[in-house]
Amino acid sequence: MVTTDEEIASPQSRDLIHETAEQAGLVLVPEPAGENEAVKTLRKGIARYWVRSEGLASHAGNAPEAGINAIIDNAHQAIKVNDFNDLANGTSTSVTQLNDGVTMNVIPATSEFYVDVRFTKSSEAERIDTLIKSLEPVVPGAKVSVRG
Repeated sequence: MVTTDEEIASPQSRDLIHETAEQAGLVLVPEPAGENEAVKTLRKGIARYWVRSEGLASHAGNAPEAGINAIIDNAHQAIKVNDFNDLANGTSTSVTQLNDGVTMNVIPATSEFYVDVRFTKSSEAERIDTLIKSLEPVVPGAKVSVRG
């Protein structure tokens, strides 16, 4: 089997890859060699998540105390997710995109970030999934939700 859309998580051939992989005893991925021109013998798994904090918008100048700042809560969540890294064990949790705020003078009601997770062991994928899905708000009154 040969496919060309692997680098973007195989959107066109994902089902075929899974179907073919179940029948395979060995897979050779023809990628450029690794360090010292070594053949690659391992591919990391990938998981993706969006973590969203919800607060309450308020005017930053006239009533900042009335707002619940979603950016502040989400910043705490991003730091927690970063702390889930176990690079020595082949697991990375990288916050790679952030979307929040609507204008300069409003306490933001929403904030979300994207997490790119890479792992070499299924037990690590399960560990990260459990940790990310159990995130709790830090800012009083905020809410946290996870997609992925």
